[in-house]
Amino acid sequence: MKDYLLKFYEKIKDYNDYDYLKVMIRFYSAPTLANLKVSSMINLTNTQRDLKDLWIKYREEFKSELKFEYIELKESKNSILILIYNKENLENTLKDSEIRDFLKSFNYLKTNNIYEDLKKLKSRFNKQGICPNEVGIFLGYPLEDVRDFHCCNKECKLTGYWRCYNNEKWARKEFEKYDYQKIKIINEVLNSKRRVG
Repeated sequence: MKDYLLKFYEKIKDYNDYDYLKVMIRFYSAPTLANLKVSSMINLTNTQRDLKDLWIKYREEFKSELKFEYIELKESKNSILILIYNKENLENTLKDSEIRDFLKSFNYLKTNNIYEDLKKLKSRFNKQGICPNEVGIFLGYPLEDVRDFHCCNKECKLTGYWRCYNNEKWARKEFEKYDYQKIKIINEVLNSKRRVG
C-alpha cells in the first residue's frame, strides 16, 4: 500500500492547486462520501500549497459538487480543521440515547440538535486547544471505544481509523471498507490520463 500511495502523491503533485485540493478532499473523506462513515476530519494548511486559502475560496463549490456538509472546527493563521459529514447519518448517530448520555457528561445539551452539538464540539476544540475525546462520536466510532479511549482503562487491540478496544474483528472489517474507498480514488487518479478532480 505504501508504494501505491507514493505513486498517487507523485502524480497529484503536478495538479493545479484547485484539482489537488479537490482530490485530497475526496481521498481523505472517501468513506464519508461513500456513506460508510458518519464524518471525516481534514486539516488543511498553507505550507507547500495554500490549501487553507483555497478551501476558503472554493468550499461552497466543493460542498455542492461532492455533496457533503461541513463545519470548520478550528482555524489558525495557516491552517483550518474541517469536519466533513453526512447530515442524516450524523443526526441518526447523535439521536442514540446512550450517546446522548455520554455527551451530557461533556455538557452537551440534553436535546438532540445537530447544529447545537457541532457548535459545542467546535467550542471545545477552541477552548481546550487539543482534540476533545468525544470527537470520536462525531466521527462515527463505536461508543464503547470512545468511552475506553476517554477513560484510558483498557489495552488497545487495534489502531487504524480509531483505537479499537473491543470488537477487533468488526473494526478490522470497517477499516478495510474505508481503505477500499480510498483505493478507488487512488486507482481513479493513477489510471486517468487527465487530472481527476
